[in-house]
Amino acid sequence: MQRRRFLAQTLKTALGAKAALLLGGLPAVSAWAANHDTAVAARDLETLAVIVRGLLPHDFLTDEDYVGFAQRIDARLGTNPAFRQLITDGIASMNAASGGNWLDANDDDKVRVLETLQDEASFGQFLNAAIDTLYQDPAVYRKLGYEGSAIEFGGYLNRGFDDIDWLPAKD
Repeated sequence: MQRRRFLAQTLKTALGAKAALLLGGLPAVSAWAANHDTAVAARDLETLAVIVRGLLPHDFLTDEDYVGFAQRIDARLGTNPAFRQLITDGIASMNAASGGNWLDANDDDKVRVLETLQDEASFGQFLNAAIDTLYQDPAVYRKLGYEGSAIEFGGYLNRGFDDIDWLPAKD
């Protein structure tokens, strides 16, 4: 399966199954942005958080977790003007395709817009940043059951390599 097809299917599945739950706004982002310097506007930061939540949904992560991921992506945008421009242009495209503001669109329109923009460079760059930000977080490691790197402890062979308890035992 091609990477883009996989990403498209993942997006459709994630957003289609949980659109009503996942694509609501996150006002906590705007409140946070009002008290901090951000690389993008507060509304764009909220858009980033909602997209991360929609693309990478996990029941064990709270709105505050997704706000934190958006804040970390914003920090990356602050140090990389080209990336910031790419993302702000992508959000502007989303808003234009929504007929105003993507966050204010209904869930079906939000999904439609993301599907039409999934081949854009900004979408791929943002998806990669979201994946890196979310899955490199040690708190997410613990929630997923990943214990982290074992290299500094001599590898996995003598450190729980064979502790799988969910497989049937050999007879």
